[in-house]
Amino acid sequence: MAEFELDFTGAEAEAFRAQVVGGKYVHLEPVTIVPKGEVVVVKAAQGEYEIPAAVEWGEAGDNDLKVADADITADGTQYILANGEDGVGFY
Repeated sequence: MAEFELDFTGAEAEAFRAQVVGGKYVHLEPVTIVPKGEVVVVKAAQGEYEIPAAVEWGEAGDNDLKVADADITADGTQYILANGEDGVGFY
């Protein structure tokens, strides 16, 4: 979760919002400005990156990502980001 606005413009890492579509798959929508408090998926090669604070405000868009800061019991309607048999993805 972003603690302050971030700007991924020109960064070697990419940020994505996620939407569950039709209850069947997760669509990742690329974003460059990430508002404070928004949860995103970051895609990059392993390493360390500096992502600058944004100088303009971003707006939260449609995003089905949620932060789980404690154990939860899944009921089969959740997608979990995991490193599964087909690689890293939502399962």
